Amino acid sequence: MAQRGQDRRAEENSWLNKANRRLAVANNVACERRAEETDEQRNTIKPIVRHGTTWAGKEELKKQKNKESSRLSSNGTMAREEEPKKQRNKRNSRLAVIPDNEARREEPKEDEQRNKACQPYNMQENAV
Repeated sequence: MAQRGQDRRAEENSWLNKANRRLAVANNVACERRAEETDEQRNTIKPIVRHGTTWAGKEELKKQKNKESSRLSSNGTMAREEEPKKQRNKRNSRLAVIPDNEARREEPKEDEQRNKACQPYNMQENAV
């Protein structure tokens, strides 16, 4: 029994040692690559690869989006960012209600102050 346990532990240790060696080698390779890169290479935007196609860097994407949005607005059609008038009015009307709600919340504060001012008198009545 003891021999089986030792054999199993030795097998697990050898497997762990192999895995650790592989990780160490991979880390060394990555460190060497980083050491070879210059500052300029580190700071450049690397191409984004999606679905097998290489996209331009982030700046190129921004330029494309700007061109699309300007083209849409120049054609007289609605740009993506713009809302239809009804939706804009609904949003603005909802925003206009908020100050009234805040004013309603402030009224009970005044009532609380009145209650605090009258509290000693109320306490005297209860004591009698």
